[in-house]
Amino acid sequence: MKQLKNNLKNEFVPVKINGKYTYGGRQKDLEKFGVSKFMANRSCVVTAFTNSFLYTYRRGEKFSFEEYNSFQYKFYKILKPWINGIPTAKILDLRVNTLRKKGYKLKSHFLYDTIFKKTTLEEKIEFIEYALNKDIPVILFNWQSKEIDILKNHAVVITKIYKSEDYHIINVSSWGKKYVINFDKFDKQFSLYKGFVYFEREDIMKFIKVETFIPKENVEELINALNEKNIIKIGNYDFVYTTSEVMGHFRALDGSNPYEGEVGKKENVSEIKLEFKIKIEHKRICDEIIREKHPYEEPVINYYELL
Repeated sequence: MKQLKNNLKNEFVPVKINGKYTYGGRQKDLEKFGVSKFMANRSCVVTAFTNSFLYTYRRGEKFSFEEYNSFQYKFYKILKPWINGIPTAKILDLRVNTLRKKGYKLKSHFLYDTIFKKTTLEEKIEFIEYALNKDIPVILFNWQSKEIDILKNHAVVITKIYKSEDYHIINVSSWGKKYVINFDKFDKQFSLYKGFVYFEREDIMKFIKVETFIPKENVEELINALNEKNIIKIGNYDFVYTTSEVMGHFRALDGSNPYEGEVGKKENVSEIKLEFKIKIEHKRICDEIIREKHPYEEPVINYYELL
């Protein structure tokens, strides 16, 4: 099973309408901004992209009706759907170039079927799972097929995929609701175009904040070991870290071999809280160095993702 983190709370992009939160936005609400009903009905890709964008840049937030739809109307003007909407993922990507020129670094990833080019069910599942595993929504396009009504000539956002008995299920956001769809059945039906695209942020600072607690006499050895591997180097500066004095509390239980204190007795010990920022790819070696240089049997090491 792969799913977006918000889906664990049965949420996607929550928009408050009439006192309740929806599961993503609704394209019909573009009419409140003067868009004709005819064009609002052809703006499913606009809504799908708005949902994807807000999940990517403002994950975990809840939106008022007015705030969400101000974004949706802005993207309507940027993406400019035609009389037949935005028919393919590639055309959507070309329209997104306007946002890229404004500084949004969005890398697109595609998979699609046409009557001339086919991909396997397994390839589609792998593509969707890879994106959801990175907590990135997948926009699904489908044109002409009629067997699954909610996907007829429509674009939605996939928020979850999982195996149920002998077929796969996807959860999608459409018209502010969550729908559950047999993905294997969907893939078997004929359609002129099935497209999948997700947009990955490349402007995220992929760093982690590290926090650990260590006796003062062990700080220098640990810091030297981290710096030797360029782990606490930022730009043209190395040895980049902070320290603060704290009081640690613990009680060693039977079977332990405490560095300080006695088994079965509550202890209060003076420690140094050591904090620094590392690249995400350095997490494994950083953890190894801390555990090697730390005198405690069970050192406390906290990692925090930084945007």
